[in-house]
Amino acid sequence: MKNPILAALSQKSLSVGIVASTVFFGTTSQALASVLIAGAPYDASFLNDVQAKIAGTGLISGSVDILNVSSSTPTLAQLQAYDAVLFFSDFGFADPTTFGNVLADYVDAGGGVVQATFSFWSAGADIGGRWRAQNYDVWQPGGQNSPGEHLTYAISNYT
Repeated sequence: MKNPILAALSQKSLSVGIVASTVFFGTTSQALASVLIAGAPYDASFLNDVQAKIAGTGLISGSVDILNVSSSTPTLAQLQAYDAVLFFSDFGFADPTTFGNVLADYVDAGGGVVQATFSFWSAGADIGGRWRAQNYDVWQPGGQNSPGEHLTYAISNYT
């Protein structure tokens, strides 16, 4: 595996907020890196927006490709063409179980993965397979929180 540093990314749009994420591989020296953005967006243009933001950092010297995983599921061989994969959902994966199995296999083979918005949510837009069953998630999956939680109890009005 090559040794790229993938910079933090932040994306905003109408209904999708991509989690700012940073992935470090081995050393701090940057090498030719290729990244796949595997997203299941509500609006396909969101993929292009994330791609432009990652490519725009200037820190990726290889390809920054996109794949809409709401309509197709990549194979392990397809993922292995990349040094890292960023995956997110907003609409639901074409096959969350198979995609979760493939992502876990990719990590086991040395690939780097960044998990982002709503792939960890447990209401239909989440990842499945070995990724979920064997705890590859970055955090514990859950639902949507509501007002009255500890961090929001003092907020009286959401606008």
